[in-house]
This record gives sequence, C-alpha cells and structure tokens, in this order.
Amino acid sequence: MGGPSKQIVTLNKLFEENDFELMLVAGRVERSEAALDPSSFKNFVQINSLRRGINPIFDFIAFLKICLIIRKYKPDIIHTHLSKAWALGVAAKLVVSPKTKLVHTFHGHTLHSYFSGPSQILILNFQKFLASRSDVLVAVNETVRSELISKKIGVKADFQIANPGFKAPKKIDSLIARKELGLQKDTFIIGFAGRFERIKRPDILAEVVKLASHSNDQIQFVFCGGGSLYTEFQEQTVGFPVICLPWAEDLSSFYSSVNLMILVSDNEGTPLSIIEAGKVGVPTLTRNVGGIKGLINDSVNGFIAGDTSKEIADEIVKIMNDGQNLRNVSREAYCFFNKNFSEEIFLKNYRKIYFGLKK
Repeated sequence: MGGPSKQIVTLNKLFEENDFELMLVAGRVERSEAALDPSSFKNFVQINSLRRGINPIFDFIAFLKICLIIRKYKPDIIHTHLSKAWALGVAAKLVVSPKTKLVHTFHGHTLHSYFSGPSQILILNFQKFLASRSDVLVAVNETVRSELISKKIGVKADFQIANPGFKAPKKIDSLIARKELGLQKDTFIIGFAGRFERIKRPDILAEVVKLASHSNDQIQFVFCGGGSLYTEFQEQTVGFPVICLPWAEDLSSFYSSVNLMILVSDNEGTPLSIIEAGKVGVPTLTRNVGGIKGLINDSVNGFIAGDTSKEIADEIVKIMNDGQNLRNVSREAYCFFNKNFSEEIFLKNYRKIYFGLKK
C-alpha cells in the first residue's frame, strides 16, 4: 500500500477498455506493511518469493516464475514498477522474449539517501544497464527525469513524464472525521501518512513532535502507516499528543480531519500523500528534497521548511499563528492538485505511451 500501488490501481481502469488486456504480477508485502486489495484486477498473479531486499534464493525463484509467466502469457508490453520488478523484468524479457517492449516507471530514484560507497556505484551502473535494455522510461516529474539523465541512466529521448493521477479522497466534514478517528475537535491537527523507514526520517519527525508540542499546547499529531520503524517511533513519542493509526486503504477521514500534513524525508519522487491531501484542500509542510520543488510553491500551495527539526517545528508555529494565510494556501492547494493530477490526464499519458510502442 503506497504511491506506486495506488497508481497501478488507477492505471487498471485503462485495461477495462477493449484496447488493452492486463495481467498484474505482484510480490508479497512485509509483515509491517499492508497490501491493497487486488480484487479489481481480472488477471492477478502473486509471487511470494518477490519481495523487498536482496535474497539470492527468493530472487532466483521469482525470476523463474516471471519467465514462465512471460512465456505462457506472451505480452506485447512488460511494464515494471520499483527497482526489483525492473531488474527481474528486464532479465526475464532478455531470456524469454527479447522482442517484447518494456516500460519502466520511476516513482522516485535511489541516487542518494539510500545507499553509499561501493553499493551506490554498483547500483548506479546496474541501473544504466537496465535503462539500456528498456524501451520507454517514465518519470513522475521533471526533477526525477533530470536527475536520472544527469547520472546517465537513460537519455532524454527514452523518457516520458506522467504525473501521478487518481480520484480525490472523499471530503468529509471535519468534526465528523475527527470524531470517527478519536481526535479532539478544537485543536490544530498535523498528519503524516506513509512508511516509517529510515529514508522517511521518523527520527526527525519524533523531534518535531516534541518541539512543537512544547511550543503550543493546542496541537495534536495523527500518523497513519506502517513500516519497520513504526513501533520504535510510537515508543519515542509516548506522552506527547500523538495518535498512531494502522495502514488504511481509504484515507478520506484521515485527510478530512487534519489542518496540515507534514513530510520530512531525505528523498522523495512525487509523494502521493501531498497530492491526496491537496485534493481535499489540505496543504503539506515539507523539506525541499527530490521532486518536492515540482509540487510545492512555498506559501502558495504548500510550505517549505528548513532541514532541521527546530526549523520545521518553528514553521509549524508560524503557520498556526497565521490562519488567513493557511486558508489561502489551502484553497490554492485544492485548485492546483485537482487540476494537474487528474485521473483523466494520467490515463491519457499512459495510453499514448502504450500505443506509441505499437509503431
């Protein structure tokens, strides 16, 4: 459950038409994660050996199963999402069906903040090889595309840009949403939805909670997610005004209950939480990393803070003290994200990409 998965679910609507037929092949989520319901897909195969991390035995089994699927299904196009799927998809294509076209979508990248030293060099060179064996590379924004090209992962002619697109979460009356989630009705509520992993910097988030809570007693935090560091984060914020919720497929009540979203990651592509919240008129306060600058114009449709926990906490207090500006930014976020990240534009872009490969 996350950004790439939600985009694949949206993309499934393209295959409800007669022009395309789809088989979705997906791996197994970790125990700390939740999976989206695949029942909307007519043709779905789960490979339990396809999972996060590197495991030679599991990865080889997943590779063999993918090869068998490609041999039997004979796809015109293989479309991969996330690095593991890309690597195994390219390898299986080269072995079983070299002439099949392959599309890979970069929902972000691992050029920094994920690996370092020899590991980073090895991964970089491996991705260059994968890009050379792919027919179309899709980036979720211009920043991601430019950074990949600067590292010679593909060339500009190989790339297309397809902004994420999906229907907006349902807007629910704030008081009703807060009551449903057990939140106070008259406090300023800050939310975060996502995986609690090192790249998302839950350590900074915990410090922000402590600093902001000491500065203002009319503040409450609500978090929705999972991940390997979620339990540790909960332990670090015991005694502070924090409510931690499990993963949820429908975040309508969550977004409708908060005044402001927060994101403190070291790296991001195009965070769907920013777009989802913006579509119901909730702006996000974030560090200026990765593709953020392609999404947020500071104090126009969202807020940009410094990198330290103190700078972020200070910005929260500033936002709380200027209600009129927050209302203006909220209205602009609603207009911007509903206009530029629609389901219709998203499907139109991928239709164009797929038909372009038939030439």
